[in-house]
Amino acid sequence: MSIEDLAGRRTVARLPGFPRALFDRFVPSATPSGKPIHRTYDLGEHDAYGVATAAAARGHIVHPSVDAYTAQLAPRDDLRLLPIRDLPPMPIGLIWATARETPRIRALADTAAHLAADLAAGPGHPDS
Repeated sequence: MSIEDLAGRRTVARLPGFPRALFDRFVPSATPSGKPIHRTYDLGEHDAYGVATAAAARGHIVHPSVDAYTAQLAPRDDLRLLPIRDLPPMPIGLIWATARETPRIRALADTAAHLAADLAAGPGHPDS
């Protein structure tokens, strides 16, 4: 489907605790052609993802999501998952509380940084 297909549809108003700038990338207020996407459904403060999923299953909203949640939704027969093919890429990265850094977290961050550098270097790079 296209992001244009969300024009005139109702979706979540916000995701509690989710940074507004990132939310705006996941759930834009308008399509690229300028048609509004109605971000009006209040999720409350608790179990926002569960509330959004239930509201989508009842047909109250459409809910743009990310692949990380797709596996959790796949067994549901009351939801239909459709990829949105024309949203811009999302700048996503690892974050953690520095007060809770552990050797395992540091190793994961180092591995991710190494993989990103290899991908940026492209094929034929000595480390790829």
